[in-house]
Amino acid sequence: MTLAATGLVLLAPGAGRASLEPGVGALWETSVTPGIPNWPDTNPVEVGVKFVTSEDISVVGVRFYKGNLNTGFHSGSLWDAKDRALLAQATFTSETEQGWQDVLFDAPVPMSPGDVYIASYFVPIGYYSAVNEYFATSVTSGPVTALSSSEADGNGVYVYGSTAYPEFTYRSSNYWVTPLWDTNGSPVVDAGEDTSVNEGSGIALAGSVTDPDADAVTTTWSISAGPDHGGTCTFADPTALATTITCTDNGTVVVTLTASDGVNAPVSDSVTVNVANVAATVSAAFGAASVSCGTNNAMLTVTFSDPAAADTHSAVINWGDGNTQTVSAATSPLVLSHTYAAAGNYIATVSVSDNDGATGNTSANVIVQFNTGSFLQPINPNGTSVFKYKSTIPVKIGFTNCDGSVPNNLAPTIKLTMISGAAPGFEINEPISTSAADATGVMRFSTNQYIYNLATKPLPDPSATYRITVTTPNNGQTFTVQFGLKP
Repeated sequence: MTLAATGLVLLAPGAGRASLEPGVGALWETSVTPGIPNWPDTNPVEVGVKFVTSEDISVVGVRFYKGNLNTGFHSGSLWDAKDRALLAQATFTSETEQGWQDVLFDAPVPMSPGDVYIASYFVPIGYYSAVNEYFATSVTSGPVTALSSSEADGNGVYVYGSTAYPEFTYRSSNYWVTPLWDTNGSPVVDAGEDTSVNEGSGIALAGSVTDPDADAVTTTWSISAGPDHGGTCTFADPTALATTITCTDNGTVVVTLTASDGVNAPVSDSVTVNVANVAATVSAAFGAASVSCGTNNAMLTVTFSDPAAADTHSAVINWGDGNTQTVSAATSPLVLSHTYAAAGNYIATVSVSDNDGATGNTSANVIVQFNTGSFLQPINPNGTSVFKYKSTIPVKIGFTNCDGSVPNNLAPTIKLTMISGAAPGFEINEPISTSAADATGVMRFSTNQYIYNLATKPLPDPSATYRITVTTPNNGQTFTVQFGLKP
């Protein structure tokens, strides 16, 4: 490539760059006119300029100066000088016969400060504008600097033929091509402060966005990471600055707020939401408060709820009789049967654990009844017995356990209640016994039965009807029968 300085108007590098149209930056303002707009080189060639940026900006297109002889279709390109990669390309349309021509890429291309790039355009029949020795010094416009040849290992680049990476230089020549960059300020995004919330509960997010150019800005919340175990998070409104997020499992969730003004590359800021694990709420109840002896005589229903929809659960039931049952994959409601082999009052404890280690607990009570042959003579079990006042009534009752054995250590208690007579409802909690062998109010074991020698003389009404209530302390089981007195 041969260029001569004769007849060219040499413009001072960096001069006249303050009156660019709003929103777009370039190395030269559009009032600049090259001294020789049509250089008499008729070969197809790609010509360009190396530049760096001092800030995070986006290149939106290419501009070149066109002389009246520089006809045909032109294309503008953006290259990464480090790896010679083509970053963007576009064809100029609606060109004027002469003057500065602009083309915009389909999308802005972000620039990394300090990296070297090339803006170029393709000239199909030559007659490009040029001046040599221009890049003996650098040219700076705002955040963009066209490097001097000494800084760039040669600036003012070209390659003959079709569009290709322009790798050659000649005498620091300026071909009057410039990148166009966005001077419209990007939105400033603040996703807010890190926060914490329980799984299954919503937490408010309050982001803020300001735009220095008062552009209309669209916003979107998204999940960048988390939560655990395949859980999900949802936003009440992902496009609103003030919204809520709810997660189906615990974990560390990175939430990103992205804003776009439609001009610059989208801008984002992130906030961390620490989602805490929550134990399931558990309840349990036996099908009946009191059950008889027999196989699977107790039915327990366990219900639980977990605010984390993604959690899985296991359950451990301690039946209170020395037996424990584990359900590795528990779902609510959980219905279980159990055989209590002995009469008694049992407390079953239930623990439901989620796959994150939190445990909810509850308990339920059940009474397993003794088998009994009811009250024994001389008292009629049907309550028709009448005894003479001041006599002793041998109150007898027999019990058998679930396995048929006769328990000898129950110490059942006995009390009386007047049901007719002078004071109905009057209770005698420790009726008197006529036997020195009896402890007051407690029946004693004797030959496979329990007995209490009830003294009627201390009773307040000699012609009343009384109800006997016998209670087995170990399970609270009660047995009743009534009798009458006559003077």
